[in-house]
Amino acid sequence: MQLCLLIVVGISSGIVVGGAFAALLSLLKIIPRFCQLSGTEKHIKLYQFILSVSTGIFSFMYFLEIDFKLHKYSIVFFSAVFGIIFGIVLGIFVGALASALAETLNVIPVATRKLRVKNYMFYIITSMVLGKIFGSLIYWLFLI
Repeated sequence: MQLCLLIVVGISSGIVVGGAFAALLSLLKIIPRFCQLSGTEKHIKLYQFILSVSTGIFSFMYFLEIDFKLHKYSIVFFSAVFGIIFGIVLGIFVGALASALAETLNVIPVATRKLRVKNYMFYIITSMVLGKIFGSLIYWLFLI
């Protein structure tokens, strides 16, 4: 009985968190914005399908503890290559998510009007980006 209750609670929690994640992405319109920037608006349904299916597949892989057995030398190569690629893609996604959230909350336009710094917006945004990059590099290269 207790196991059934844990299964129901676990699945329900996953559905709630997944729904919240989907609602956040829908509210911020991240996928349509990427489609607009890349000029591939006609493939938006495919992007949404891939996001949904890959989230489900990797969730199952995580919970079922599926791993791949590789040779020790290939592990070093694949982890370096995929680590770099995954880091870049994840960094782009997190940056886009933060930008979309800031845009939704109108943080930057309100701050520019209140502080009267409209002429310096290029420098402010550039310094924010560079600060994020250098802060991340310091954290990942020296503190971990």
